[in-house]
Amino acid sequence: MRGLSLNPGAFASQHAVVMARTWGGDPAGGLAAAAAALKMSGRHLWVLATMAHAFAMRGEHAKVEAVHRELEARAISGYIQHTWLALSALALGRTDDAMELAFRSVTEADAFGPWFLRWPGIEALQSHPRYPELRRLIGLQESPGNH
Repeated sequence: MRGLSLNPGAFASQHAVVMARTWGGDPAGGLAAAAAALKMSGRHLWVLATMAHAFAMRGEHAKVEAVHRELEARAISGYIQHTWLALSALALGRTDDAMELAFRSVTEADAFGPWFLRWPGIEALQSHPRYPELRRLIGLQESPGNH
C-alpha cells in the first residue's frame, strides 16, 4: 500500500493492490481496488483477469462469465495475451480450455506464460494431466512435489 500512497496515479501500484487484496482472501477489497485501476487503464486485461477470480471467489459466476466474454471479444479485434484468457477460463472452471490457452501462451512467446507455475488459484491447472507437458515446454524438469 506504500507504493500506492507514493504514486496513486501509477497503474502498477493500483494493480498491485487489486492482486494483493484478491489473492490475500479479500475479493471484495480486490474488486473495490479494481474500479480505480480499470478507470485509469482503459479496462486493462490484467485487472480484468484478476477480477474474474475475485468474482469466482464470491460465487458470482455470471460476472466471471461476463469478464471472460469481454476478454474473448477483445481478442477478436486485437491482441490479448493468452495467459490472461487462460486465467479467466480457470476462474470459470474450464480447465481444459485454460490448459490449451496456457500452451498457446508459451508457444506464442507470451511473456507471462511461465507465470502459470506460480500464479495463485491455479491448482486445477496444476492437477491437469497435461501440466507436466506444459512445464517441459517452458523448459522445466519435473521433480517430486514440484509445481
